[in-house]
Amino acid sequence: MAGRKDIAEMIAVEEGISVNKALRIVSRVFSGIEGMIDDGNNVQIRGFGTFSKVVRKARVKRNPHTGMPINIPERVVTKFKYTP
Repeated sequence: MAGRKDIAEMIAVEEGISVNKALRIVSRVFSGIEGMIDDGNNVQIRGFGTFSKVVRKARVKRNPHTGMPINIPERVVTKFKYTP
């Protein structure tokens, strides 16, 4: 699995810049996407995909070891949909 550093290293080689500078750029891009999503906007990058915020409903699951019910609260998560 590739991470931010792997992306930064690829950009650094292709653009002839330092890995640290490329890592700062990649981090700023992801921070910008996170900020837009937090503001309630969807972020669509054409030819790549769409980031959006969704609410997962509260639900009850079972502990596989004991069989006891577990309440899982509602929470907001980021969703990504690949759109080539």
